[in-house]
Amino acid sequence: MIISDLNYLEVAQEPVVGGVFVAKFVDISVDVDQDFNVNIDVDVNKDIDATLDSNVDISGNFASLTFDVTAIGNNSFAEGDVSVIVTGDLSEVSGTLIAGVQ
Repeated sequence: MIISDLNYLEVAQEPVVGGVFVAKFVDISVDVDQDFNVNIDVDVNKDIDATLDSNVDISGNFASLTFDVTAIGNNSFAEGDVSVIVTGDLSEVSGTLIAGVQ
């Protein structure tokens, strides 16, 4: 705003024509009292009995590896890792057994 413009005062008046006047009175009183008490007890008992029957006819290559890893007592360690590879003409099973006692 430029200070010299304050010397001029313009007044604009225009009557409002039409429209609707609605009188309203709204008195709202809200009182909310919420109390939640939740007690959830979940008891799950599952008994799974699975039977797997398999019949395989082998022709071509066959590889088999059987081992057992056991650790008993304090400061004992046992681990078994197995790798199985089956491709075209190759069937391979390899494993690593580690056992240690302190």
